[in-house]
Amino acid sequence: MNRMRGRRFKVIFILAAIGSCFFLYLSDAQAGDADPPRHVVGGYFVYGNAHDKDIDYDFVSINPYFGWLLTPADERFTLEFAVEGFYNRHLYNFDSKYEIGVRPILRLHYLYGHRISPFFEISTAGVLYTNLKVRETGSELNFTSHIGAGVDVRLWDEWYLNMAYRYRHVSNAGLDGDNAGLNHHQGLMGLSYHF
Repeated sequence: MNRMRGRRFKVIFILAAIGSCFFLYLSDAQAGDADPPRHVVGGYFVYGNAHDKDIDYDFVSINPYFGWLLTPADERFTLEFAVEGFYNRHLYNFDSKYEIGVRPILRLHYLYGHRISPFFEISTAGVLYTNLKVRETGSELNFTSHIGAGVDVRLWDEWYLNMAYRYRHVSNAGLDGDNAGLNHHQGLMGLSYHF
């Protein structure tokens, strides 16, 4: 059974990666003769918490990401598509447990490139592997989605301090009988370079 789950994870992970690359190819192809799209590279340090009955699930995470601006950066609203990886380590009762995965994110910036730029983001198709065995997620292969909001603060030139909040859901999408899922509150702080 574990071998079958491992194969499912690999197939879904590969399909998600191919789909993301195809989406990025289309967004670059649509740009045509226009200026090349701007990019963002960065990373977050994350603290997250989920509470279920008498158990707290706390974790810290490192989340590197790479983003492409899909609309011009000089407009009032700018749309960004990003691919974010994450490695979460659970704390306290689950100190040897982890999650590793990848997720696509759509981020809508207001006044992108200004000294202070708020944003709203959504992700609905993240895939993760975890060795955390709890009733709420049921299996090693899980999916993640989130909504969030934050602000980018320009430090100097093209460097920005990023602060955000996310409400994250993790479940196995019915692949296992146990599928209550976990909902996390996350605080994020990071640094990004826009080029």
